[in-house]
Amino acid sequence: MILHILLLFSIYVVLCFGSSCKPSDCNHAGECIGSNPTCKCFSNKYFIGNKCQQMVDNCQPNPCKGGPCKTLVGGYSCTADFNVVKEWYIHSNLYGNYGEEQKMILAFKELNDWNRAIEITTDNYFIDGFEANPSNNDKYFKYSSDLMSIAEGLGLHHTDKFPFNSGYYHITQANFWIIGKRDVDIIISVNDEEYFFYRTLEFYVLQPEEISCIPDVTFPHCMDPYDPIFLDIKRFNIFEPEILETCGKDAAYTFRWWTFDSTETILLHFFGRTNETRLRVPPYRLWFGSHFEITMGYVVRFEFRSSVEDSCVARVARCYFKVYPEPISGKIAGGEEREVGVSQTFRLDGSKSRDFALAPNVEQKMIFRWDCSSDDDPTNSYCQDNIGTSNILTVEGGSLRLGMNYTYVLNLRSIVNEQIVSQVSQTIKVVSENQHDVSIECIRNCQNNQYASGKPIHLRAICNSCDHARNCDYEWMEGTTNVSNARRVLHNATETTPTSLKVKINCEGLVGKASENLTLNTPPSGGNCKITPASGIEHTTSFEIECIDYVDEHMPISYQFIADDFTVVRTYFHTVNVSLPKLEKFKVVICDSLQACIDVDVAVTVTDMPELVGVPPVRDLFQEPENNLTNLFRSGFVSKGMVLLNALMSKAKPHEQAEFIYQSFDDFYLRTLLDIEQLTTVSKNYLLGLSPIENKGALLLSKLLHKISQGFDFVFDSNEVVELIDGPYTILTNNFAEMLSKLSEELEEFPPVQTIQPNLITANDPIAESYEDWGELDATALIRTNNWLEASQQLHICLQQLGVASARMHHPTETPLVINKDELSVAILSIEEMNPQELAFLQNADYEVYFSQSLVEELQQYFETENILLQTMFSKRNPFWWYPDEHLLSSDVIYFSAYSADPNKTQRINVTNPINLVFKNIKPYMEQLVPLSDVIPSDKQMIVYSFKMPINGLLVIKFKSSSVDLLTTLELNKIPSSYKLRTKRQIVDRNKNETVFMLINDNDDSGTGYLAVLPADSVDGSVEFEFTSEMVECVSWSFEEADPMWITTGCKPQITSNFENGIYCRCQHLSIFGCKIYAIIAMPSVRDHTVFITMPINWFMVILFLLFLLLLFWLLFCTLSRTRQKKRNAVVYLEEEDFNKKFNIIVYISTGSALNAGTTANIVLSFPIGQCQRDFIIYQDPENPYFNRSTTWAVQLPLSVSEINEPIKIGLQRDNNGRYPNWYCRSIKIKNLENGKTDNIEVRRWIKQNEMLHFSPNVTEEDSKSKRQTFKHNLEGIFNNWFHMQSILGPWKYDSSAADRFERTCIWICKIFIMVCIVFAYYGKTTIENYEEERETYHMINISIWTILLLIIFCYIADILIHLCFEYFLHKYGNKQNEKS
Repeated sequence: MILHILLLFSIYVVLCFGSSCKPSDCNHAGECIGSNPTCKCFSNKYFIGNKCQQMVDNCQPNPCKGGPCKTLVGGYSCTADFNVVKEWYIHSNLYGNYGEEQKMILAFKELNDWNRAIEITTDNYFIDGFEANPSNNDKYFKYSSDLMSIAEGLGLHHTDKFPFNSGYYHITQANFWIIGKRDVDIIISVNDEEYFFYRTLEFYVLQPEEISCIPDVTFPHCMDPYDPIFLDIKRFNIFEPEILETCGKDAAYTFRWWTFDSTETILLHFFGRTNETRLRVPPYRLWFGSHFEITMGYVVRFEFRSSVEDSCVARVARCYFKVYPEPISGKIAGGEEREVGVSQTFRLDGSKSRDFALAPNVEQKMIFRWDCSSDDDPTNSYCQDNIGTSNILTVEGGSLRLGMNYTYVLNLRSIVNEQIVSQVSQTIKVVSENQHDVSIECIRNCQNNQYASGKPIHLRAICNSCDHARNCDYEWMEGTTNVSNARRVLHNATETTPTSLKVKINCEGLVGKASENLTLNTPPSGGNCKITPASGIEHTTSFEIECIDYVDEHMPISYQFIADDFTVVRTYFHTVNVSLPKLEKFKVVICDSLQACIDVDVAVTVTDMPELVGVPPVRDLFQEPENNLTNLFRSGFVSKGMVLLNALMSKAKPHEQAEFIYQSFDDFYLRTLLDIEQLTTVSKNYLLGLSPIENKGALLLSKLLHKISQGFDFVFDSNEVVELIDGPYTILTNNFAEMLSKLSEELEEFPPVQTIQPNLITANDPIAESYEDWGELDATALIRTNNWLEASQQLHICLQQLGVASARMHHPTETPLVINKDELSVAILSIEEMNPQELAFLQNADYEVYFSQSLVEELQQYFETENILLQTMFSKRNPFWWYPDEHLLSSDVIYFSAYSADPNKTQRINVTNPINLVFKNIKPYMEQLVPLSDVIPSDKQMIVYSFKMPINGLLVIKFKSSSVDLLTTLELNKIPSSYKLRTKRQIVDRNKNETVFMLINDNDDSGTGYLAVLPADSVDGSVEFEFTSEMVECVSWSFEEADPMWITTGCKPQITSNFENGIYCRCQHLSIFGCKIYAIIAMPSVRDHTVFITMPINWFMVILFLLFLLLLFWLLFCTLSRTRQKKRNAVVYLEEEDFNKKFNIIVYISTGSALNAGTTANIVLSFPIGQCQRDFIIYQDPENPYFNRSTTWAVQLPLSVSEINEPIKIGLQRDNNGRYPNWYCRSIKIKNLENGKTDNIEVRRWIKQNEMLHFSPNVTEEDSKSKRQTFKHNLEGIFNNWFHMQSILGPWKYDSSAADRFERTCIWICKIFIMVCIVFAYYGKTTIENYEEERETYHMINISIWTILLLIIFCYIADILIHLCFEYFLHKYGNKQNEKS
């Protein structure tokens, strides 16, 4: 025993740490240690001796059954077989380093005419293989007369031991990725295994000194090249290697994937790098259209690189697989028999033929050939062999004879695999009338013209020549039995006989026929399944499940291993080693490639693993590598990790433990449908295991559901969702429904919603207010609400994604999927079209859902597809019970959603055609409905109440009693008038027990509803009455809001006579619906609402207007008197001879606008005349001066043009007369009446006392008319002379042609009068019909700003027009007066 231990230790030291001696010291046949080497030979089949120098004689004892034997290195050769294969050998080195390329040489002394198949393999490595025959020997073999030199050139040792040195050789190479001895098997099969030769080489793989760690990785089921797995190229295939050993926790991993032929000589595809130990290969990616020798096999090569600090080591694993040749399915539209008109041009359409080696969404490239034959018309030149080579053959009208039968045959050959052929025929019967072109489309359970038992056959008739196929008449027949009269047919065929379905279409006056023949596809059979051991503990026990001897026509066979609702594995391996969850029932679903399946129950007992309470026991469990969740998911043991996760999460207590478990696999992402199924079951079991469920548990559930949602996104992007099948889909739907049902329970107590409700005002003070007291606040309510919201929102996102995924699972006319869970029921079906009278979709004792064909067509247009999936759920519990709503739901909850296969169209869908809902099960009020009692003081008083009206809210008023008949009405956003009450005559009959009135707010914003009550007839004294007020809301839940909540937008309650039969809602979107009925407070108006029978005169307004008129007359009188005082001429000193002269010069003198610009001084104007100077003095009364600020005075002088020197100059001077002699002159304008010339002088200076200043014109007439000067003048007028036109503040007159103060006052009064008229005309006359409305408007100052702006604009326009008119007349009148003067 001790010697064995020492021997093993020495081998370990040699292999792991090496030695200081050279390999040549041991004849390249062993390992040595030390400077004085001690050799340990690798194998006693090769060399022995202390230096491994003696070759072993493998012919002793004679293995050739007494015949001649020849010793080779590591083997022997029986020369008696030389007549078959001649003499041969294979040679390589006896050892090599890990991962390095190793050369091998295979040599034959001679090549005869025999066919030989050669394979060189290990137990997990197909090194080389080929088929050689006389026609291709030179492809694989070369001849050499010096084989030893060839071998030495390859770096091989012991070449001197070759049995021959000349012959034919083949070189191959291999890379070994497992340390230790590897048995290399060489198999030579001659003439299809008529002769068989076998040899094994022992090769030793050493670990180099620079590699301190080698990871271990394996494919659990497909590493043996002689036992490859068979895959279905039409489906997603997932390769999952398992990492058994790594190089430390801190190592970084990268993975690379390739696909080769089985000998790895032809690279078929490089899949690239990944960060996870799974390769997901989409459909048809594993079919390369190659036919390799030896096997039609392939290999997926997986390279695992582990990096620690600066070192990196690789490990390679291989998965060998095969694919079955896919068939061709020929199909001619219309089936095996068809009728056409004698003069009709028709097509034989073979475009729906399929090569199943090609994806269905690509062009089906095949070799087509059409042949035709007819026993009735054998000589027809249009019916011969090889009459077409495309997928569609057109036959011209008139080329076939009436009453004859013609058989057209479509021959197909695959381009992918030329050995695959198919043939299909169609018999054409020629009739007199033209026929419709009809074909039959396979929808479900009819692929390749085969059906599986237990499932209905779903076919759809297509009329290719009809304009409106939906309006056609259809008749489906099986033999003589009518099975359907719709466009689609669901037919359950017998399990023993083929079925033939024929359809006849009558459309637009023509008939068309087509047929479809189907045969039974039986599921796999002949095998059995067993599980070992028969009992165990969940996750802990490793079970081997083996299903053997199952055979089927449609290979490969797939296996689903399901424990209750937990799918453990879905694979093509018939034997798996798995851990199982606790279960009550275990079954294996075995299916062929066309999904004909059989369920096999397997007896097994799996008990609970020990319960772990708290975080420390779980942490201790995770210390074991085989129980560490992070390691399991990272290393490729996903199924085992999911089983452990399910076992732990279903019993996780307390919340901290569940959170710790979740964190251990938080970085794992779902990538397959199986991942989604498994984690959905885990989430459901976690939810059901919580007792009680708290908001922290809901938050963790939301994280799990978020992972599931991310997984759905991934399978949508990769399109794996198309592979969702019935069993997993039903499991998913049940799990989500069960979670929704559980979350709809009121699992946690929340405080009631705290709102301030105003109490009714009974005090005499009209502004008195009374409110309820605040209750005690719960600071954690918002956090807890948010946790429940996250869980609910993530669950509904998953439900939406499942709806999209299931759009391919349902088809119109098929039986809906119905699931009932406690208080929740689910119904899912697909719809294509409806008859106009089929408006009811779902109805029972609790609810009804109605919609129309128009809505179906709208949804079809939105989703851009004919088939619409409708998902409806009905819950007796409110799934949003945690929402802090002031008013709770009064009804059950209806989910109504529509989906297509497009995952981008899952948002809230708004529709034009409404959905009509009826909620029958209305819950009683939480609070007691107390009638409001009130009194009307007299028949001249109207009582008004106001109500808060939410969007689309329906106000219901029920009068319970009244002492007299009452008039009443309801108005939205406007207080009703007594006139409307009398006009509408809505009577509350005192003799009735109850009278109901309703009002709906159909605006896009909340508003106020008003109720007005008035005695119907004259009464003496007060009137008593009482009524109740309720609000009805049709609500929908919106996750799109910033704060998700119940909203009323898009849903309106319908006004009905009563609500005993339910609440009717009409909604313009697809969502989650409910309704509310609650008592609403009636707020009485505190203002007086005295009513009038006739409209009285408003004496207050009469007096006001009279006073206003008196004010205007007084203003006219004042301005007239002042104007008379102001109308005087300036005093100018003239010579006596000037009185006989003409006054041809007018001087306009303008004073500045500053406050002190005016003057009381006398002004001297000086003009140069010849060599002299002529002065004119303007005398002013100091108490009443002319030259005030911002005035312009015109002075007409007795001068002529001939007297004044050109250019004109003028001098200005003032004296010191009066109290304010300073004067600022702004400008002077000199106008010559003889020639009409005007000179402008810009002065803009202070005129000093007794200082004569001379000025010349500096602005010409042209300049004064320029745009710049005009703008400057106008701007100055705006800022400095704004009051010139004011009737009271402005000067009495500031220009010769302008109006004086009296005239301006008249104009101003006219403007006021016109504006008052405009306002009166706009608001109209106050009458008995509108006085209350106007009273309310002005009382609340409820005047729109836009109304005010509109009136201002109209009044301003009228002001301008009046001003222009007066300006015109004043100008015209002023000119005449000037002419007279």
